[in-house]
Amino acid sequence: MGYQPQILEKFESRDASISYTFPEFEWLWTSEQGLRTPYDAAIGAHFAFDHLGVNPGVMEVAREQLACVILKSSPSDVDAEYDNMRSKLWRAGGGKLFVIDSASVRRWAYARLAAMPGHTWQAGDIFKKSVVLEWLRFSPWQGTSLLPASAQQVTNNGQTWVVNNPGNIPAQLLRLRFRSNLPAISVTSLTETEFGTAATAHVVAKPTVATNDCLVFVFANDASATVTLPSGLTQKASTAQNAFRQGVYVRKIDGTEPASWDFVTSVAAEAACQVYRIPAGSWNQNVNDIAVTQIGATSNSPNPPNQSISWNGDTLAIAACSFDSAAAFTSDPANYTNGELTGGSGSGVTVGLRTARRGPFNATAENPAAFALGSSVDNIAATIVVRAAYCTVKVTNTTNGFVFETSRQLSSPDTEVRLRTDTQSPAVQYSSDDGVSYADDSAKYVAPAATQLPFTFELAPGNNTLRWDGSGGPNIDLDVLPEFYASYA
Repeated sequence: MGYQPQILEKFESRDASISYTFPEFEWLWTSEQGLRTPYDAAIGAHFAFDHLGVNPGVMEVAREQLACVILKSSPSDVDAEYDNMRSKLWRAGGGKLFVIDSASVRRWAYARLAAMPGHTWQAGDIFKKSVVLEWLRFSPWQGTSLLPASAQQVTNNGQTWVVNNPGNIPAQLLRLRFRSNLPAISVTSLTETEFGTAATAHVVAKPTVATNDCLVFVFANDASATVTLPSGLTQKASTAQNAFRQGVYVRKIDGTEPASWDFVTSVAAEAACQVYRIPAGSWNQNVNDIAVTQIGATSNSPNPPNQSISWNGDTLAIAACSFDSAAAFTSDPANYTNGELTGGSGSGVTVGLRTARRGPFNATAENPAAFALGSSVDNIAATIVVRAAYCTVKVTNTTNGFVFETSRQLSSPDTEVRLRTDTQSPAVQYSSDDGVSYADDSAKYVAPAATQLPFTFELAPGNNTLRWDGSGGPNIDLDVLPEFYASYA
């Protein structure tokens, strides 16, 4: 029965498009790796002060050397194989070096060729050539399979779960995936009310609602009338343009609201009203996270103004314009859908109210394009932004004290953020499933004082207890999935 010791198997480019398998004839593999220990001499004291204390030494770049023999049936075949070896090992650049152990288990490490292959060819060796290959190795040996630690659904602060690292040193090459389970912010219903007879009372019925839903009212009137704020509503904006006025009001449903609200005007006025219902689970459930900007003009292109967005999760935007019904409505802003016209030309109401919406999307501001009217009239345009439900992230490895946290607010459909750690670079590789980089986010690692590698998040050998903490509005619901390669010294 034969036995196979651990051997170097092959070297590949990172994308595996270039690969070279080493000859197995008369081979000799030598592996060396120093340890770096920061220390200072102490005047008048023996030895020196070791800055690492009880921690292991810091691993230097390793050197892997393989001496082997190319054995072929003709000298030309020897030459051809040697040329092939030099070409592939050099072109592979910074790649992966593979070993196979005595149990036929494959491992790999980041490496690159330290020098072009050298050779020895002595007289009489017409069918073989001795070669020497050397690499610089930049990582521990890794298992070849990305271990699929099962996803943990997180719904509360302080939840913990256990992840096992079967390697014999800490695993630093890993990916933490955070996927939101929150529903996308949306509109459940849009209710319209026209008031074609001038009056001071304008009663708007409460639509069908559920607790914690959000109602957004857009109310438009003529006759140079002001509006008394209906009880229980929060006014977000009110702007007049000559005889016409537009107001935006909001309400978080808590079960104490009346069956209707009366928008009382200072003088008899015609009016139009639209009420958006946003379902409870999809918005942040805080009326302070609804922002409105308005502008009045006399034109045929009501242009909703730029509205800054103070959060970094998802947003629903509503563009609104109210106008003198002497003009016909023509078109909505680009990229806005589900447009709805209440009142307006031909309706018998002297004021028109048009809204459309966009989202969810993720941005620091929203500046809709203009509406279009058939002629130039007095108008008021508004941009309304509503914050989506979100989760924030903080994961602590309670086994060794490492922490990852980010201010990134995860909302749907911007559902996934992946944090990759890589021993090849201390930089955080941070991206979403739509391919957008989040390099501007405040992602950070926090390492315990006793750890000498503060730039990475580690899984210790054996069981690691991970704890999730964070915040969310209004609920916390996401999946956390750590994926990693087992590491070996």
